[in-house]
Amino acid sequence: DNAILIAGENWDISKATHWPYHIGGHIINLGTDGNFYTLGTNKDQSGIVFSVMENPVQQNFSIIKNSDDPKNYEVKIFDIQGRQMRSSDRWVLGQLGIDVSAMIAGTYIYTIGDGKRIVHSGKFIKI
Repeated sequence: DNAILIAGENWDISKATHWPYHIGGHIINLGTDGNFYTLGTNKDQSGIVFSVMENPVQQNFSIIKNSDDPKNYEVKIFDIQGRQMRSSDRWVLGQLGIDVSAMIAGTYIYTIGDGKRIVHSGKFIKI
């Protein structure tokens, strides 16, 4: 019926012209298996706390992880249309930085993944 349930509301996706598609504060992507996936939730599923150093950001998007977890988490940055803009897995002493100085001003979504799943995500503003 071209409808999906997001945050307790029923959204009509029949007007979607492309995937990923932004509705109701969520970016939804239609997977090749026909299932819907959300890009960018706030829930940290790893038990590790990740902290963004500055928000809004001008030049360098920095994240700190609060543990000695040896996993090599990858951080990906997406624009509001779901296009991947940057990525890095270069953690140094629990901190990772990504140069965003050349990106245009706007709202971006970041995800942190462990190779199998997204364990944390959020939004930041580039000024």
